[in-house]
Amino acid sequence: MTNYLGLAFITVFDNFAELGFAQILMIPLTYALFSREISNRTYSPSAYYLANWFSALCTYCMYPVITCLLTWYFIELKDNSFTNLMCYIGANALIALCGLNFGILVSTFCDNPVVAIIVEVAFMFLFGMGGGQIVNIGGEDPAGFYWFNQTLMYLSPLRYGAELILRCFLKNFQGSEQILNALHYNFGNTKCVIALLGYSVLYLALGWLVIARRSK
Repeated sequence: MTNYLGLAFITVFDNFAELGFAQILMIPLTYALFSREISNRTYSPSAYYLANWFSALCTYCMYPVITCLLTWYFIELKDNSFTNLMCYIGANALIALCGLNFGILVSTFCDNPVVAIIVEVAFMFLFGMGGGQIVNIGGEDPAGFYWFNQTLMYLSPLRYGAELILRCFLKNFQGSEQILNALHYNFGNTKCVIALLGYSVLYLALGWLVIARRSK
């Protein structure tokens, strides 16, 4: 069970962080050119932002698919079916999309590439805490920060992704619901999918608003 949980954490963190770090330099490295071309009215901020987002989406959309296909049949599971594989790929794709949009959001706030990287790393630590990767989100906290961990749990996309992937690993596993309840991964597939889609749209929309605001 510990191996499944650790693998779920690694998978979630890899997909979210890999695509996030791939995008955090999108604006900082080209901001001088962007500012000049916006002032010359070469294109609108919305066109620039959406073109960069769509380009990144087309470039990295296969990353979660390839990683899932390369690893799936090496994992000893009770359910190695094609249907469960598709659920696994879908969960990883949602996490990757969320990470990509979050990376773009961070890039819109930062002009300095180093600052962008530091901000991304800081949020990854916070999301890791909320996702149960650093502390047990369902356990007692002797330091008295239980309320803090519980708040982060709802704000962390990694928490929802970890539950989706862990549910794929534990499908047809005896006592799986008891294990998930003990780990506090008891939202269910539907709520986790809605949450990841919601955070993806939120990050994309916030980045759009920031870039439009900064270009005025």
